[in-house]
Amino acid sequence: LKEANAYALAKSWYAPEMERPGCVWTHTLIIAYADLALLNGAQKLQAQFRRPSLIGTDSEEYNKPFNLFLEDKSEHLNVELPISLTKQVINELYSQHNKAVLVADENNSRWDELFLCLWLQQWPRLRRSFTFCTGAISPRYFEKSLFKLQVISNLARYDSLVTLNSSTIIHVDRRNVEEIYPAWV
Repeated sequence: LKEANAYALAKSWYAPEMERPGCVWTHTLIIAYADLALLNGAQKLQAQFRRPSLIGTDSEEYNKPFNLFLEDKSEHLNVELPISLTKQVINELYSQHNKAVLVADENNSRWDELFLCLWLQQWPRLRRSFTFCTGAISPRYFEKSLFKLQVISNLARYDSLVTLNSSTIIHVDRRNVEEIYPAWV
């Protein structure tokens, strides 16, 4: 949200209680650029998200500011991913500067904490422009560019698209080899 000098961080949930199929609820945290430097805990940040519902949801609850909890930066990741996949994503993300990293995986929710921690690890100025998504059903774009890091559940349909050819595509279901990565990974 460049005009507002803020970053939007959103979480969506399927809304099967809605009449129309395919509906979702989305809760978006608006974080001022100046506050990005204060964020350092993925679990505390994730705890700010609230799933709305049809019954008993007070919309005013979503208009209240939240506290930026400062916590120990040595927070341990609770990532449900094999270390080989985590290393591959980190290597591809930071060694392919101009390429987007697209991960094909039907189980997208297991990537939430890793992507959020990678974002929080970046210096505040980079956080402003870093785009990522863990719950896409097709490739996501912002200002005509692919999100820098995203998990797409049915990426196989999009592999052959010209716009994706310049991207790094990681197929979780096809990954069998443990590679040797640089020490920084």
